[in-house]
Amino acid sequence: MSKKILVVDDEPDVRFILQNMLKSEGFETAQSETIKECLRTVDSFLPDVVILDIDLPDGSGLDALPKIKTKHPKMVVIMNSALDTSDNREKAQENGADAFIGKPLNKQKLLSYLVG
Repeated sequence: MSKKILVVDDEPDVRFILQNMLKSEGFETAQSETIKECLRTVDSFLPDVVILDIDLPDGSGLDALPKIKTKHPKMVVIMNSALDTSDNREKAQENGADAFIGKPLNKQKLLSYLVG
């Protein structure tokens, strides 16, 4: 059985590229573009991994992270952002992120988190 991965990003191109890359690696995927949609999809799709952007139209992925982890503590959440700053990394870690990857996402680095 393949891992289920939810891609959360407000940029359609990023979602499309990530989903296609993940599907080609054998993962089952879903996507969301807002925090509200993400939280609904987390509960209905029950992904093994959430790849969560920080800057979303209806708020920060850093605010959604503890909500996901409280309800689904074993769900792996990988934060990502074009703003790869120590402040964002620190906040992600404090809020329970399992990893942080800056944009553009490195395929091999991402796959190492998903497979390993």
